[in-house]
Amino acid sequence: MRNWRFATALILSFVGIAFCFAWRPQDALLVFFPRPQLVFLGLLAVLTAFGPRLAPLASRLWGLSARSWILICGGLSCGAATYLAFGPLDGVPHVPDDICYLWQARTFAQGHLTVPSHDLPEFFNMLFMVNDGKWYSLFQPGWPALMSLAVWPGLEFLVNPLLAGLAVMLVYPIGRRVFDDRTAKLAMLLMALSPLHAAIGATLLAHSLSLVLGEVALLCALRFGEQSRWRDAVGLGIALGWMFTARALNALAFGLVLATLLVIYLVQRRIRLLPLIAASLPVMLVFVGLQLGYNHAITGDALYWPQDHYFDTTEPKKNCHSLGFGKKVGCPKVHVDNCFPDGFTPSDAVGVTHRRLGTFLLTLFGINALLFFIIPPFLTRRYGPRKYLMLAMFLALLVAYFFWYFHGLWGRYYYESAFALFILVAAGLVQTHHWLDGRALRTRGFYARLLLAVVPAVALSYMLFNVVIFYPSTIGILNDFFFSVDRRLERLFNETEENSVIYLEKWYPAGFIYMRPGLAEGRIFVHDADAHNRLMMQYYPDRSFYHFSPGSNRLTPLPVDSAPSPIFMEAEYKTSPGISSGEYCFIENCDDLPPDASCSGDHALAFLSTGEGSFMEYHQFVFADGRYRLRLRFKGGPTHGIVSVRVNGESVGQALDTYAAAPRFFLFEADAPISFSRGLQVFRIELVGKNTESQNYHMGLDWMTLERVEE
Repeated sequence: MRNWRFATALILSFVGIAFCFAWRPQDALLVFFPRPQLVFLGLLAVLTAFGPRLAPLASRLWGLSARSWILICGGLSCGAATYLAFGPLDGVPHVPDDICYLWQARTFAQGHLTVPSHDLPEFFNMLFMVNDGKWYSLFQPGWPALMSLAVWPGLEFLVNPLLAGLAVMLVYPIGRRVFDDRTAKLAMLLMALSPLHAAIGATLLAHSLSLVLGEVALLCALRFGEQSRWRDAVGLGIALGWMFTARALNALAFGLVLATLLVIYLVQRRIRLLPLIAASLPVMLVFVGLQLGYNHAITGDALYWPQDHYFDTTEPKKNCHSLGFGKKVGCPKVHVDNCFPDGFTPSDAVGVTHRRLGTFLLTLFGINALLFFIIPPFLTRRYGPRKYLMLAMFLALLVAYFFWYFHGLWGRYYYESAFALFILVAAGLVQTHHWLDGRALRTRGFYARLLLAVVPAVALSYMLFNVVIFYPSTIGILNDFFFSVDRRLERLFNETEENSVIYLEKWYPAGFIYMRPGLAEGRIFVHDADAHNRLMMQYYPDRSFYHFSPGSNRLTPLPVDSAPSPIFMEAEYKTSPGISSGEYCFIENCDDLPPDASCSGDHALAFLSTGEGSFMEYHQFVFADGRYRLRLRFKGGPTHGIVSVRVNGESVGQALDTYAAAPRFFLFEADAPISFSRGLQVFRIELVGKNTESQNYHMGLDWMTLERVEE
């Protein structure tokens, strides 16, 4: 390589590395100090002293067939992920994304896209789930559709470990085509022992499938460039199309890279256009159509995604959960500390990217200084231009998520590019050893043995540190974080009846995971909703009831009060309403009330209605036929409007002006008792105007009661 090219490559490489470590690359050398350094120095000393004796063993290992390497590394990866999944994670989901994906897979396994909401949906509210008559998660269907195949045998937690092993196995054919046999083998081994790879493989997240599909798409594109076979074009279409239904942004990012590669092949006349267009494009369009059809079935609009519907109804800003910059970007409710209230800017994006990269590289490598070894391949002409393809696969996700405001925890948004980084790092280790080997040939004795021991010591210290130190530390953190909540919940299955209802004080998701869509049988886990809890007893008069606090591990039997009247609805637990005119609905504190007035619970419902015709609608279950007296307690103030109340489409009283110079309560009572049959009833509160003194059309609601009138 000419001197100016070498200098340019060296400068760009170091600038890129410095950016990855937030302009402090020296910090990567001191992570977990001094344990990685001591492991490296110890291995360096051993290999320097005994390197010649160990050389035959190393030669035999490298000489093993590619099939042996593929099976061993794939098995290691699958085994590590399986252990984490069924060890510290107890074979159950723990984070909202996992729980939603599992619920979605179980719903699909029943042959449905959604299930009907429970008649008391507020007791089952979950982050990232829509429960407004239809019960479903906001996530794309591509991954839960695959996982649904494992629902009936109860093997949901084995799918991702198998994909983790497959992802490692696919590194070999890619690495061999881009670099060489030894690089491909080393890359597989490095990836098999990656902490992040094992951790993601132990979850129910969509990343493992997306990683495998990205590898398959790249491999098919490379193979198509070799022989222009139709089956590779079809494989490319399936991989990118399926990825679009699992993680659409990743599919678009990788698709752009692979499209560029294929255009280069066309210019070089290495491929034929007909098989590419006729085989890959229609298959991709089928998957795109499936995603748009799913959107239409869920939201009624092919271009309105379930996640858009969820965030539009739960956040104060419309379209807050979207790519780009500006004040509309950033959801303040779900991402309180990462919502950028003054607007998301490119400068903010740089900071978020640095944060993502920091956690990504740390959890991917354990010893994140290993990233430095991606530099050597770019300082030599030995490997040709395909090394830039590996770099492009990583940069594609880096650039795509630059426009995304949330850091994503663990830097997992870049995980699907992990295979490319491990291939580049392996190539860097091989190239560095090649340089040091050439230097050692020009010397002898201790110094030669030292030079030959450097790269093996680096690779072995990465492996030894992760297996002996990083993995056990991660497992300990997981156990401490979840404080064995799963084992505490297991006691409920020994100490409660099969048909019991269990109120969970905290950690509601830990109980939710034991239920199935439809709630046809078994124990039912519900939110602890204070005075609102009686509704569940009225709904299930023949069940036993318990209160459980996972934190204190205390289980308390509850007396059952299932009399059908009165019915008390705490409005704060009805947030957000099932149907509304679309404005933001949230729970607000009652701190602004005078000392002699307080909310029935800790909060009240607030609806930022914007004008006449704005409304919110509730479905409330009535437990017995009869005539009921209806009362509602509204919270008013200087921004509140005039409300009317309709029940099952009929007006039940005079409109009520809830304007007041200072916050206070207003009581609404229906003009006459209302006749109900057992079942769901529709209560609609509508803005019909505002006082001339009022500043806006807002609504506030504290509670609603229905009390049966004796004949």
